[in-house]
Amino acid sequence: TLKDNRDGALLEAKELSFRFGLLSLLSSKIKVRSVVVSDGALNIQIDRQGNPNYDIFRESEEAPEEGSGSSTAVDIELARLRNIELIYSDQSTRQEIDALVNDATFSGEFSSEQFSLKSQADITSRFADLDGIRYLPGKKITYDASVFVNLEEGSYDIEKAALEIEDNAFKVDGTIENWESGTYFDLSASSDEGNLEGVLALLPEQYAQSLQDFSSTGKFNFNAFIKGQYNQRQNPEIRVEFGLEDGRLSSPRLDNPLKDVSFSAVFTNGKFRDNSSSVFTLENFKGYFNRELVEMRLEVANLDDPIIDFSLDGVAPLESVYGLLGNPKITGGNGEVEIKNLRLKGAYSDMLDPGRISRVEASGSLEFDDAALSIKDEQLLFDRGELRLEGNRMAVEGLRIEGAGSDISFMGSAYNILPVLFADSVNSQNVELVFDASMVAKTLDI
Repeated sequence: TLKDNRDGALLEAKELSFRFGLLSLLSSKIKVRSVVVSDGALNIQIDRQGNPNYDIFRESEEAPEEGSGSSTAVDIELARLRNIELIYSDQSTRQEIDALVNDATFSGEFSSEQFSLKSQADITSRFADLDGIRYLPGKKITYDASVFVNLEEGSYDIEKAALEIEDNAFKVDGTIENWESGTYFDLSASSDEGNLEGVLALLPEQYAQSLQDFSSTGKFNFNAFIKGQYNQRQNPEIRVEFGLEDGRLSSPRLDNPLKDVSFSAVFTNGKFRDNSSSVFTLENFKGYFNRELVEMRLEVANLDDPIIDFSLDGVAPLESVYGLLGNPKITGGNGEVEIKNLRLKGAYSDMLDPGRISRVEASGSLEFDDAALSIKDEQLLFDRGELRLEGNRMAVEGLRIEGAGSDISFMGSAYNILPVLFADSVNSQNVELVFDASMVAKTLDI
């Protein structure tokens, strides 16, 4: 066990081994062929004032005279970590990282002020919590990098780096510099052979969860950059761009894939470089279900209090999309639902609250054409009819439902449809649907 400067454990390992060049022990430069640390944990802690626990070496009170020959340098050719739990906590920047380093190697002339560091690693990320948002839960990460290190200037110039997250490859380039006021980043990442899964792996867990079973094929492009200073008071500029052409989207929840898909997407952390000014935009989304066109646009601004602008237009064959309804009792579908100019615009918090739902712009309609859902052993047929969204009111016109021995027609209105649809699992707002409707039944089996 190697103690930190707080009398805690900085490094614990079952095995710590060295290989020396024996003759170098008699010289002023000791050559260490390899250092291997295995089966242990590395615990790095930084307090609110930015003081690290790994600063454990004391400077000598008397420096050796120049040319005296009393200075001894240590040259490590290879350092290796195997099965090491990495625990990193930085209270000054609200960062928490937990990862298992399965295998990692580092080589270079570490005793020099300037040297080329070569490193490869295979890592399993437990999680990375950055400013209260969780990233990379349970993700496999590998890299192969060469970095020119200038210790005197505190700079790290990436000569080449290949990064893989969940088998999605990214090329990384740029520099990192340590300034007195913080760390300066000028980094870029790109991929011409990626897919949607690779982007989802980079998203915060809370946003990626609902899409994590989607996969893509086609021409996928990805570019990102981080530029600017990072410290307790400011963040660097972040911009991510990705898109798909001539693609296909598949999911276990889709009986048939969405074909000929194209879209472009951009994320930026905006003017203030934080959640409040962040914007995600999905533009020009087009795809085909059974030769029926679906078009969509989405913009989400202010991740602290999201403001949503969403539009959807197209035809949804229930045979393909019934799985998206999220009800295991629904086992099949037939017919089509035509979505006409569906539009939602407003604060997400207002969409949850019946008292503020009037602030939300909501419009569009759903038209049924012999649409049917298989529920257990019964088929529920929406023979015809229209649902029209008008703010907090959903107008029901000529809706005829047949199934389970009943034939019923509805006409009227329902209120609070959006707060009910967006309600959390425990319905903490106690939202209820309010109906003002008439029903005519040719047959009714109760």
